[in-house]
Amino acid sequence: MKKSINLNYISSKFVVDQLSKYGLKNVCISPGSRSTPLTTAFAENKKINKYVIVDERSSAYFAIGLAKQSGLPSAIVTTSGTATANLYPAIIEAYQQRIPLIVCTTDRPEYIRNTGANQTINQVDLYNNHIRFFEDITLPTASINNFKKLKKIIDKAFLICSQLDRGPVHLNFQFEKPLEKTIRNTEVEEKFLINLKKLHSPPLPFSPSKDLHFSPSNKKFTNLKTVLNKINNSPKGLIIVGWDNYKNDFIKNLIRFSEKTKYPILADGASGIFLKSNHKNIIVNHQAFLRSKKFTEKYSPNLIIHFGNSPTSNSMLDFIAETDAYKISVNEFGDRKDSGSKFNKIISAEPSEFCKIILDKIERKVQKYYRKIYQSIDNKTELIKREYINSTKITDEMGIINFVIETIPSKSNLFISNSLPIRDLEFFKSKMNKGINLFSNRGASGIDGINSTAGGIAASSKNPTVLITGDLSFYHDSNGLHNLMKYNIPLTIILINNGGGAIFGMLPIGKEKNIFNDYFFTPLNIDFEKLTKVYNGNYVNVKSTAKLSSELKKSLTDKRFTLLEIKTNYKKGIELRKKYFKEVITQLEINL
Repeated sequence: MKKSINLNYISSKFVVDQLSKYGLKNVCISPGSRSTPLTTAFAENKKINKYVIVDERSSAYFAIGLAKQSGLPSAIVTTSGTATANLYPAIIEAYQQRIPLIVCTTDRPEYIRNTGANQTINQVDLYNNHIRFFEDITLPTASINNFKKLKKIIDKAFLICSQLDRGPVHLNFQFEKPLEKTIRNTEVEEKFLINLKKLHSPPLPFSPSKDLHFSPSNKKFTNLKTVLNKINNSPKGLIIVGWDNYKNDFIKNLIRFSEKTKYPILADGASGIFLKSNHKNIIVNHQAFLRSKKFTEKYSPNLIIHFGNSPTSNSMLDFIAETDAYKISVNEFGDRKDSGSKFNKIISAEPSEFCKIILDKIERKVQKYYRKIYQSIDNKTELIKREYINSTKITDEMGIINFVIETIPSKSNLFISNSLPIRDLEFFKSKMNKGINLFSNRGASGIDGINSTAGGIAASSKNPTVLITGDLSFYHDSNGLHNLMKYNIPLTIILINNGGGAIFGMLPIGKEKNIFNDYFFTPLNIDFEKLTKVYNGNYVNVKSTAKLSSELKKSLTDKRFTLLEIKTNYKKGIELRKKYFKEVITQLEINL
C-alpha cells in the first residue's frame, strides 16, 4: 500500500528524532522559508525546547549560553543566504571555547548554485576555519540506503560535537520545493516508513545525557614520565589556571595536586575557581605583583604547569613568555594554548583526570618555601587592594564586581563581559567560597553576543543569573533583549556605563588625545532607560552601593529582566587603577 508524503519533511523529522534520541534538549530557530522542513520537524518534537529568535546572530549566541549552562549540545536552524553568515561570530566563539553546537543551515539544491538564484550564496563549508565537522547533505530521496547514509552523518556529527573533537559542527541541508509538510510530493510504500523507524537505534558508544565528557584524554597519557621527573626535581613550581570548561571535581583534585607538590595556584579571573574555594594555595593578586620585574627575576619558577586556556592578564602572559621555566600545558584535546610562549610539552588530558592520575605517582614532597613566598605576597597585595576598594565610590568602578559577588546568593550564575569588566575581575578579584558559577566569552574575546549568551544561560538555569557588562557591549547586542522579553527570562544586567571605549584609555593610545578622542573614545549618548522600556524591562539608575545592594537583591526575585545602570567616571577609574598597581610594586620592592 502506498502513502503520499513530503520527502523534505520526512527527512527532517528523521534527523530531529535522531538528535532527540541522542539527548538534544534545545534548539534556536530563526524564521525563514527554506528551513521550513527542519523548523516543522523541531516544532513537532515535544522533547526539545524551542526558542524562536529573529536575529540569527543573537540566536547563535543564545544557543551558546544554553550549551554552556546545560553541558549539552544546542542546535541552531537558519534559512539560506546571508542568514547563515550572521551565525559566524558565535561559531567562532564556540570553536575557540569548544562549545558543542549543531549548526543546521538550509540551502537551495546544488544544481542552482552559482546561477544567480535568489537568496543563494556559497554555503559549502562556509565556516571551514572554525568548525569541527562539515557535511553538505544532498537532496533527500525515498531510499532506505539514503537514510542510512544520513543517519551515519548525524551519528558522526553528534559524536564529534559532544565528544571526540568537541565544538560546533555544520550540517548544510539542501531542500527543493515544496517545503511544507502538507504539500505531498512523493509516494512511498508504507513499509518504507516502518523501516525508517527501525533505523533509530542509538549507535553511540556512550549515554549522551550522562557521559558527555568522554574524550581522547581517557587514553593513557603520554609524556607522563617526563612530567613526573620535572615535578620531582623542581622545587620552585607554579600552577597556572586559565579559563576553560572544567569539570566540577577539578577544583578538588587541583588543590590536592597543589598540596602534594607544594606549588601555588595562580588562578585567572575567568577560571572562576576562586569563587568556589578560598584555599590558601590559591593566589588571586598575581596580575598586580607580577608587574614587578625585581620580583619575577628573583622568584622565577623552575617549572610551570598550565591548565586550560591563555590567561587574561598581560602581566601574566609576559611573565610566562619571559621565564626560563620548563612549561607544560594540560588541556583536554591537546590544543596549543601558549599565546606564543612555546610550551615545552602539551599534554592531551582532561585536567581533573590528569591531577588524579599523577597524584599517586609523585614520589617526594617538594620544598614549600616557594609557595609561602607567593602566599605572603598575595596577602600583602590583598590588603593594599582592599584599602583602595574601600576608599572608592561606586562611580570609580574598582569595587563594583567584588561588591556584586559579595551580594548575590551562593550558586548564582555570573557572566562577565569582555573588555574592561573581565579585566577588572582579574585586577580586583578576591577569594569567596560561594559556589558561584562564572561564565564569559573568552574564546575570541569579542563584545558581540554578550546579552544573548547570558540570556541563554539564564533560560536554562533555575539559579539567579547576573550579567556585568559595559555600555558598548550592551548596545552591540541590544537585539538580545528581545529574547529576554519574549521568553520572560529573569536576567539581571549590571551596566557599567563609562562613556564608551574607556579601556583604550589604559593603553598608550590614551595619551594621544586627538586620535583617542575622535576614534577610540566613543560615547553612545543613548538613553538606556528608554531602550530597556522598549523591551519591557525594569530600569534603575544606581548611584550608590546601598542602592546597588537593594536593587540587586530585588531584581533576583523579579520575573522580568532588570537593567541596573551605573554611570562612572572613566578618567578617575583609570587613574586609580594605575595608582594601585604602582603602590603594589613600590611596597613589594621595598622588601626585595
